Amino acid sequence: PAAIPSRALAVALLDGDGARVSVSSGGLLSATPTRLEFDKGQSRIVAGHCGPWPMAERWWGVSRRRAHLQVLLDDGLAVLLRAERSRWWLSGIYD
Repeated sequence: PAAIPSRALAVALLDGDGARVSVSSGGLLSATPTRLEFDKGQSRIVAGHCGPWPMAERWWGVSRRRAHLQVLLDDGLAVLLRAERSRWWLSGIYD
């Protein structure tokens, strides 16, 4: 990503029915993402996505599971999302 926020911003990744998209333990999305909601009710349509890429850090000790997903929005903005602890976080913005 060209820009990385100083702190990760919580976002909601939603499917066509408005349900939250999650990542299974097998690394699969629960549904096709269609909308990304930001703070204060702002949302954008998802034009495409790539991933997820599951990560299991420190597998030999306390496990920290995350997954990354690249998302292209309908206005051409591309972002990197991170799924962790049942939430999505905006981790980076591409130019």
